[in-house]
Amino acid sequence: MSKEVSPWLLNGKTVVIPEFIPEGVVGFCYIIVKKDRPTWAGYTDVIYVGKKLLNSTTKQKLSKKAQQALIDAKGGDKRVAKTKKVVKASWENYLTSSPEVKALLQEYPERYERWIVDWAYSKKHLTYLEIKWMIMMKSMEMPSYNLNMMGTIFKRDIPGTDEYKADQALKQAKKK
Repeated sequence: MSKEVSPWLLNGKTVVIPEFIPEGVVGFCYIIVKKDRPTWAGYTDVIYVGKKLLNSTTKQKLSKKAQQALIDAKGGDKRVAKTKKVVKASWENYLTSSPEVKALLQEYPERYERWIVDWAYSKKHLTYLEIKWMIMMKSMEMPSYNLNMMGTIFKRDIPGTDEYKADQALKQAKKK
């Protein structure tokens, strides 16, 4: 039997579509907090910081007939034409990209809340907001499920973290 996951929250209220979404928004930055301590000003309450696009864009190859029509319209330019297709993401039911956090949310939905903390107006803005919130919540320094920033900065790179200490110990052991 599937358990009901907590709804997205914004300023303590359940997000209703499209009532709470400002015009021009492409995505949002979110945090997942322990429900028994929902005031996320305390850094230890935040277990994950993430981002989610409201729509996704995919490239689709045109049919041969449509390609030929495009080639004819462009005066013989034979480069393969693709179109972009915007697909509405089902973000209302989206949990997270982290397998560990997803498992927690599915197994113990009553213990966690999903908070929208910022709206983004472009993909780059969304990436910036995720980094901003990861730094504000100290997600790379404190115990959390955020293991890296943009795939380039890892917890093992941050002095003072358990991952850094373990990495340094491993390096010392290899020197011997």
